Amino acid sequence: MYKRGQTTLFIIIAVIIVAVALIAIFLWPSIRDRFTSEEKAGELLASQIEPLRDAIYDCVSETSENIFITLGKQAGYYRWSHVYAFLWGEDQYVVVMDKFGGNKLVNRLPSLEMIEQEFQLALEEEGYEEIESCLNDFSSFKRQIGVEPEEKDFEAEITNDKIVISVDWPITVSKKYATGTTTQKINQKDVILSIPFKDLLEVAQDIVNSEIAGEKFEGLVKQHYQTALYEQHRNIKINGIHHPSSFNVGVVILESEPTRDGENPFKFQFAISRE
Repeated sequence: MYKRGQTTLFIIIAVIIVAVALIAIFLWPSIRDRFTSEEKAGELLASQIEPLRDAIYDCVSETSENIFITLGKQAGYYRWSHVYAFLWGEDQYVVVMDKFGGNKLVNRLPSLEMIEQEFQLALEEEGYEEIESCLNDFSSFKRQIGVEPEEKDFEAEITNDKIVISVDWPITVSKKYATGTTTQKINQKDVILSIPFKDLLEVAQDIVNSEIAGEKFEGLVKQHYQTALYEQHRNIKINGIHHPSSFNVGVVILESEPTRDGENPFKFQFAISRE
């Protein structure tokens, strides 16, 4: 009986110790702030700003790159219900040249402005949510400082050799100290993606326009094009594949070859139908 009473007492003491420890951990930030000077609070706040901006840059970069990979796989479109695609094996190819609805071949490739709008649509439908998930509500930073994000607005500008994501996302960071709170509003770094999207789209446009003009982009036509524009497009490989069911339906896969540190190969693919 005595031993059982001892065991119960030890359990109660252990529970009390754990409870006190949990309370101390939970209350520690507010306790610590009561003994923090304004100077120390400012130093701690400053030490967290660049890591916070870097974390945002990484999440925006990863999400944006994934969106553009999707756009590359879908001929520049995020939503392509107004055109059509065909399945070939496990892959799906968006048709950007056909006679659908008429007797003349039509070029359905999107313009750069349209692709930038498709990027915006992808952000609104899933990209912003993915970025927030990546940052996990800034939980790793909120253990040290206050983080209050405002509305965000990103825009993409596609150039020959890169894509610039303008990141307009004001965030107020703060740190309490013994007699007040120090705050600072920060904005974010623009994200640079080493993707030659414009260059790839120009080659795609040239191929489709050649086909519409009646010159099949094969054999000598393809060879002459690559020779004439070697300097301009030398880092782009052009692969064409005929659909097994018809020589009038084919797939074009353009792939950029990396020339810069941290750059990865990038594909832009589409289908054409001469029927």
